[in-house]
Amino acid sequence: MRFSDQDTIYAPCSPPGQSLAAIVRLSGGEALAAADRIFTPTDGKPLREATGGDVMRGKLSLPFSTRLPCPALACVMRAPASFTREDVVEFHVPGGAPIIRALCRALAAQGLRPAEGGEFTLRAFLHGRIDLGQAEAVERIVCANSEDERRAAVSRLSHQLTKSIGDWRARLLELSALVEASLDFDEEEFAADRREEMLFSLRKIAGDCRELAAKSGGGVVGKGARGALAGLTNAGKSSLLNRLCGYEAALVSPEKSTTRDLLEREIVLGRQQVTIADLPGFDLGDDIATGLSRRTGTQLQTFGVVCLVADCADENSFEELRGMFSCLRGAVVIPVLNKVDLLPEPEKLFQAKQMLSDLIAAETGNTPARIIELSAVTGEGLDSLRHEIEAAIVATLSTTSSGSLSAREAAELAVAATACTQAAVLLENGHGLELVAEELRAAYEAMSLATGQGYAEDILENIFSRFCIGK
Repeated sequence: MRFSDQDTIYAPCSPPGQSLAAIVRLSGGEALAAADRIFTPTDGKPLREATGGDVMRGKLSLPFSTRLPCPALACVMRAPASFTREDVVEFHVPGGAPIIRALCRALAAQGLRPAEGGEFTLRAFLHGRIDLGQAEAVERIVCANSEDERRAAVSRLSHQLTKSIGDWRARLLELSALVEASLDFDEEEFAADRREEMLFSLRKIAGDCRELAAKSGGGVVGKGARGALAGLTNAGKSSLLNRLCGYEAALVSPEKSTTRDLLEREIVLGRQQVTIADLPGFDLGDDIATGLSRRTGTQLQTFGVVCLVADCADENSFEELRGMFSCLRGAVVIPVLNKVDLLPEPEKLFQAKQMLSDLIAAETGNTPARIIELSAVTGEGLDSLRHEIEAAIVATLSTTSSGSLSAREAAELAVAATACTQAAVLLENGHGLELVAEELRAAYEAMSLATGQGYAEDILENIFSRFCIGK
């Protein structure tokens, strides 16, 4: 993708195929002049004299089509009030494919360039009309498969999320300035009241970031909502994913840590198209803050709906699940007791269910209303799990008033939350302020990437390449 905004671009904005009317959009410095050469307004007023918002009737002279003029409407939007903050002209013409081809050839003959996928939205981003998350929301509106998805994507177009992240970034800048100033003097003069103020701010920002990232995880991402299967290694998550998909989507092995990377597959639950993720298992034989477990913890914070899968036949594993709950704050947790086929005795199954319920109550303060008992081997309880996941995702979509973040934004906010938490731990334990400053910089950078500030071209390439031509 070329990121130059010096060219004037054009593209059909209507789906291909026969239709009553079609739209061809132009954007750039030469848009008005190029349109003026082929369009004759009924009232004789040149397009270049049009003000923003004018809709003019007239005829197009298309040298590559019939010599008869083509009736058209020309909608003019002047910079900087247009979507791209450039001069924009939209031609509304009869929807026949030969007319659209002839119009595009006439524009190309004047030196205009065909737009690449998503280039109109890209220009809106590059010119500061929208942030990167709002740009992604445009694509998600186009690809929405349900009304819930459309509403969540539309709500992301509001500026509230951008303002919230901007406020957090501003506060991090203040804290960074305070720490950097203290590094130039005696750290002993870094008063206790300042430490307490910083600790409060860092914990508040970390909590807010985690809450927002968790809410967004159940929202719209490209083709559907997202839920996660999480738990210790060998809890049966991959087997469960295969059951939900109806085919062998994941490798299943008795060996530990077979799943090394996040694996996502799309399934349909009721009227919802859902992406289910199988996350690498937590292995508490390793340090919870390193390796696969740390990466899984960061990924887990981006999901708003999480199936916490426990092995009911291994009663020693319930206590080990305790280390996961710090990554589940703000998420809707669906407790799942897997492998019930290995525990046929009702008393032992009841005991396992009680242990899991007590653990969740102790860690979250809420006793779960229901624990799903199932077997990924026999399929017992699978319908109940499908219903719970669908209900949780619908509820998450309908209650996320702030709008749904993309997986990319949520992941960056999770990184920022982790960095803020680490900065607070370092500060509280009396470590050097230079280490605190480094974590603050990492948090600030992650938030900047979330909104597209400090973006890299490969990120833009990945995002805007998914757009259709004309958006």
